[in-house]
Amino acid sequence: MKKYILRIWFINIIGVLLSWDSLPAQSLQFYGEKIDISIRGEQALVTGEYYFRNNTSQSIRRTLYYPFVINQNLPWPDSISVYQVSEKKSLTFCRAKEGILFTLQVPADSTIIYKVSYRQRTPNRKMEYILITTQKWGRPLVFAEYSIILPEDFKLSDISLAPDSHQEINHKQTIKINRQNYLPTKNLTLYWKSEVLK
Repeated sequence: MKKYILRIWFINIIGVLLSWDSLPAQSLQFYGEKIDISIRGEQALVTGEYYFRNNTSQSIRRTLYYPFVINQNLPWPDSISVYQVSEKKSLTFCRAKEGILFTLQVPADSTIIYKVSYRQRTPNRKMEYILITTQKWGRPLVFAEYSIILPEDFKLSDISLAPDSHQEINHKQTIKINRQNYLPTKNLTLYWKSEVLK
């Protein structure tokens, strides 16, 4: 009985995801994101704000799959939260193989912001944040803003996107990347090292 229920649940989830992918591009638009990545020791704290626009006269309710990079260098996040900003409400989510599922609801002719935060260990001083899934929406982001914060004794040795600015304030480094009309073709990947000899 338990296996039967799990099978039905899996079939329903697949059906939801297929219906999500088949949404007309003009009905629900993922049009912007603001991502903060803060490196602290052997951990990365990620906070993302995601902007969704409903261009129809009816409310849209869908299940969204939010993936993580999970591998030997980046284990499963040890802390995850999902928040609907306008209603100031925390949302429940279900764990999938390499991500989470949560319900996205956008009223007619309106914009809603969802915030996802998670903490992930980075034992090899490498962080990767998934960007290429934006291509599934079929249109570029109107805007994309990425901020990376490092302690002053860390040195960024490689980054997959060219930064627009690099500042050092209050013993921290802040790297900014800003894009407009942006359709990512690769993920945001960071490598760093400590300048303190041990």
